Amino acid sequence: DRQNTLSILNAVREVIQGLKLRHPHLLLDIGCGNGLLDIPLSACCSHVFGVERVPELVALAKANTSQILNISIDIGDGVKLPFPAQSFHRVLAYGVIQLMTEAETQTMLGEIHRTLKPGGRAFIGSVPYLPLREHYLERYLKEVADAPYLNAEQRQRIVDRNLAATWYDPSRFTLWWDERFSDGSHRMV
Repeated sequence: DRQNTLSILNAVREVIQGLKLRHPHLLLDIGCGNGLLDIPLSACCSHVFGVERVPELVALAKANTSQILNISIDIGDGVKLPFPAQSFHRVLAYGVIQLMTEAETQTMLGEIHRTLKPGGRAFIGSVPYLPLREHYLERYLKEVADAPYLNAEQRQRIVDRNLAATWYDPSRFTLWWDERFSDGSHRMV
């Protein structure tokens, strides 16, 4: 629908601007899901490397991006990235951290720092903002309950996943990042 399309386009714009994505950049997308976000991003950089820990989503992302030569999708996890140090100019984790514990998120941030080239940028997007948890869940879970394209089992999995999600105060990430990586060699937005 129109609202969903506008939401997706806004996310693409937000990521491109936040990362200051340019054609020579190598981009790592942690938790690439179905790979659809990587399609427009691939037009703005040299290559997109997507990693996803859910095998079914890896298969879907590979199918969705199979015709795009500068996208590679593989199984992987943000807490143990399968890449050498300083491999990427830009790293994206969009809609990922709510599915991780706080300890896993901190480990992933360390992995992001490790895999970024000097002067690199990281973008952590769609952070579930703790003060808005109840307001968001009330509206979102009603939409899930009313979604005609989901069966009862799918609805329940979405509800369970969202109720178990980790919600954050985003300023804590910036503080955590700055405390550990205060050399200024990387930027997190």
